[in-house]
Amino acid sequence: ARDGRQSAAPGKETEIAGCEGARGALVDGVPVHSVRSMGYVASQEVVFGSMGQTLTIRHDSWDRTSYMPGVLLGIRSVGGRQGLIVGLENFME
Repeated sequence: ARDGRQSAAPGKETEIAGCEGARGALVDGVPVHSVRSMGYVASQEVVFGSMGQTLTIRHDSWDRTSYMPGVLLGIRSVGGRQGLIVGLENFME
C-alpha cells in the first residue's frame, strides 16, 4: 500500500488451525485482532488512528466477578424469550 501498511493484516501466516480469523480478520474492512492466552480474563482495546495520532480506549477485567452478574442474568432470562436478542440491556429491568 502507498502509506506503508501491508495490504493484508499481519499474523495470518502463524494462525493455528481452528483459530482462523483471530489475527487479522477483516470486519467491514477493519482489521480485528483477538488474543487468546492464559492469564487473560477479559481485555478490550479499541484504537482509532489518524495521521500522527491515536486515541485508545481500553477496558480490563482481572476477575470474572466483574461480568458474572451479567452472564447469570442472561442465562436466567433467555428461557422466557424467543428469537435473537442482542444486548444485555434487553434483560435488565
